[in-house]
Amino acid sequence: MTLRHMKIFLAVCGSGCSVTGAAKELFMSQPSVTIAIREIEEHYGVRLFDRIGRRLYLTPAGEQFRDYAQRILALQEDLDKSMEKTAAAGPMRIGASMTVGSRRMPEYVRRYLETRETLQADSVRVIVAPSRELEEKLLSNELDLALVEIPVHSDALTVTKYMEDTLEIIAPAEYGGAEGKKKKKELRISMQAGKLAAQRFLLREKGSGTRDIFDRAMADHGMEVSPVWESASTSALIHAVECGMGFSVIPRQLAEPAFREGTVCRVIAEGLELRQSFYIVHHKDKFLTPAMRSFIRVVQEMN
Repeated sequence: MTLRHMKIFLAVCGSGCSVTGAAKELFMSQPSVTIAIREIEEHYGVRLFDRIGRRLYLTPAGEQFRDYAQRILALQEDLDKSMEKTAAAGPMRIGASMTVGSRRMPEYVRRYLETRETLQADSVRVIVAPSRELEEKLLSNELDLALVEIPVHSDALTVTKYMEDTLEIIAPAEYGGAEGKKKKKELRISMQAGKLAAQRFLLREKGSGTRDIFDRAMADHGMEVSPVWESASTSALIHAVECGMGFSVIPRQLAEPAFREGTVCRVIAEGLELRQSFYIVHHKDKFLTPAMRSFIRVVQEMN
């Protein structure tokens, strides 16, 4: 069993369980790919794929082998990089979920750079993307660390909670009434879950932490909300609410400026628990350099 076998197997998985696709990607013949897969199966005495018709489907053994192969190859890649003299000068690759990246990440990076005066700004590279995408990049060793707002699914990742926040339901300013605007008080209304579910909602995309928390909270009340508008941009959702398009759910930190300016109305949802946790995540086999540990400390101390 060699690293070559694992790379061929993962190429087949990455090509939608296609031997033809893997062969093209690896510039190999199809029979060579098939032989490599068969050698793995014979070595372990398992079947990695079910062959149904002309298609291949991963078996439970295949899924297990895929997880281990990803970890082993990621370790091998780490080893190669750590042995190179230039590895120490390479940038730290950090991922941030949409919520973290839109507000908190610039503060974290600035503070981190202040603690390490000899480093330049390009010593940190940041990718802002949905949490699920960041999880995949951690598993494929495309990121060193990630700050996400939903628990990860893979046992290969180490997760540490570093902050909690509350989600806010916001509505167009007119829901606060003319009297509230006149007195320049914060606009707010109370609403039961049943009435809330009947409103037009503008929400984050499926899979985002904010959306998952809201969907689960409504499901606990036996209700489901089908949004009329979905967006990966929290700023776009706030602006749409300000324009009277409907209600939305966003993190409190991002909602506070709009509350202070009176451009939206705070909705107090009776009996609805909307707590959000944030996590620092890295591969459990990832070697944490002093720079990575320093960045983690900065994030934890700032919260």
